[in-house]
Amino acid sequence: MPEWTNWVDNQMCAPGTDYWPYVRDVDRLLGEFDARVHWGKLHFLTREQLYERYPRANDFVAARRRLDSGGVFLNAHLAPLCA
Repeated sequence: MPEWTNWVDNQMCAPGTDYWPYVRDVDRLLGEFDARVHWGKLHFLTREQLYERYPRANDFVAARRRLDSGGVFLNAHLAPLCA
């Protein structure tokens, strides 16, 4: 089976297909259920959503600031959520 086979429904996908509308729709739909995304994967989680979905987000951000006050472990992906 070719590498570019769609793993979701096992249908052939054209390389170069724009999946962003689909991914954003899935994110929006899962958000209606307060789904918690895997941070290591693609997501569109905002800071506001972080605090809504994770009751102890403030504790996490405070610990991150205390343990990494210089922001060494922050990156462009995490800074808007945890700075």
